[in-house]
Amino acid sequence: PTLVLPRVSSEDFTPEDLEGKTPIMDVTLEEGDLLYMPRGWIHQACTLQDDIEHSLHLTISAMQQWAWVDLLDMIMPEALENAAMSETSASLREGLPRGFLDYMGAMYEEPNDEKLPESLKKVAEEDEVQKLRRALQEKFRADAKKRIMKVAKAAYEMVDVACDQLAKRFMSDRQPFALTEPEKKQTSKSGESGAEDKEIMPNT
Repeated sequence: PTLVLPRVSSEDFTPEDLEGKTPIMDVTLEEGDLLYMPRGWIHQACTLQDDIEHSLHLTISAMQQWAWVDLLDMIMPEALENAAMSETSASLREGLPRGFLDYMGAMYEEPNDEKLPESLKKVAEEDEVQKLRRALQEKFRADAKKRIMKVAKAAYEMVDVACDQLAKRFMSDRQPFALTEPEKKQTSKSGESGAEDKEIMPNT
């Protein structure tokens, strides 16, 4: 796999995509067999050439939207909102420092002096402006860290609630969808007497 423990299934690969790739396993499955593959490993299934019967295989993905990152994905936005609205977290609502874009950002990252040519090392030596910029950067990062920790604390206090929400989403996503009245009319129920006891099937 190109990514350890991917969050979503890979796209379908073409035969050209798989050229030159050597499978680590080539196995024939019989009726009722089950093959487990770790998350992130691709597979290709086909019917044997000398088999005259039809074949069907079902792939079931485990741990989809069931990882730590999914729990945090649910926690963090709400934790940020709760922390921002808290009476004890006014610092999160403070305006950003005036002129912070004059010393923060990728363009102000410190150069790696070891990789600089000798002719440029003198230019990279600190002057008073650079010392001031560095001091402002350190203060900005320290202030940002304090606020990030406030949000992290709020997130930690919401872990149980987030677990409940994750379980609720899990059960909801796996329930059969509810049909609207027009949709019911397109099924075997179709509003007939005693239709509630009938299995829902497409109305063909």
